[in-house]
Amino acid sequence: MSLTTRAIIKSDWLNIQALDTTSDAMIDRIIAAVDAEIVNICGQPIEQTSKTLTIMGTGTRWLYLPWTAPLTITAVDEYIWPDSTPAVLTSNVMVSNIGGLNRAYRKDGTFVMGYQYRVTATVGYATVPADVVLCANEMVVEVYNETAFSGDGSRLGLLSVAETAGGTAITKTLQALRPKIEKRLLPYRVVTI
Repeated sequence: MSLTTRAIIKSDWLNIQALDTTSDAMIDRIIAAVDAEIVNICGQPIEQTSKTLTIMGTGTRWLYLPWTAPLTITAVDEYIWPDSTPAVLTSNVMVSNIGGLNRAYRKDGTFVMGYQYRVTATVGYATVPADVVLCANEMVVEVYNETAFSGDGSRLGLLSVAETAGGTAITKTLQALRPKIEKRLLPYRVVTI
């Protein structure tokens, strides 16, 4: 899935008829680049996806998880040694969110110091927040407007999105848009402790 779609960009933002497919491939590449850039800015998934990580036990009842986006723990395995057979703890672990930080909370004991815990979780928003979608739409349009397809391209520069139009290859860099978008995505950025 993407944070936006070609159909929305063409109809709502660029006023391009659905039957006009001349810029479809370029718009699709721009959408993919913008999706990756937003995930990179936020440092965590925006759309729901499965993530797995291994964390060392802390000797406490909780493990801090690196994501601030909504999450559901789907599996927790405890390893005494890295190559040992795991003990499945999934039913005894729940998510605890305190001050925007997600923690895996063990109901039946502690996460033993020195043991390894493999946590698998579904991380991200079931419905992407409207302001993130708006940022994605604006970024796609800004990038598109810099291409030869828009008629007045080459004002700024984007992430190796290249297209040949009239014999001219256009390469841009998304980094120029970062300062404009980062502040608006702050609520969705990962928090490190």
